[in-house]
Amino acid sequence: MTPSDDAFSTAPYFRRHAMANGGSAAGVGPMNEHRRAPRRRADAIVQVTNAITGDVAGRVANLSVDGMMMVASHPARDDTLYQFTFHLPDEHGHLQELEIGMHEQWSEPANVPGQHWIGFRFIDIGERDQSLLNAWLERGRHRSE
Repeated sequence: MTPSDDAFSTAPYFRRHAMANGGSAAGVGPMNEHRRAPRRRADAIVQVTNAITGDVAGRVANLSVDGMMMVASHPARDDTLYQFTFHLPDEHGHLQELEIGMHEQWSEPANVPGQHWIGFRFIDIGERDQSLLNAWLERGRHRSE
């Protein structure tokens, strides 16, 4: 499946925001990253679960050392704190659970009806989980070089 075939593809989101900020839709990618922290797209579906309720909240679109963009079937509540869990593969490919406290920063409808993009800032992450996340981000950086 190519990214354009994926109903949850982040490409339309990045293109739309690149164009709105004076960029080029064709130039969307790691070389044009202007955030404080570079982001890595999830290689596979990474389900996000509300650690308090056990309900599936959505799936990871991308992650950085200090935040996450998630796609969900419901908008998040404005300015709300969440405790989420999700799994990322370690250097051996074994899935490791991370639990992170997050603060909703923004939410907007996606191009797919009934879907929403939601941006979160990490506010509480344990040392082990931060190390796992950093290693996962670093492996993605080396893979794309």
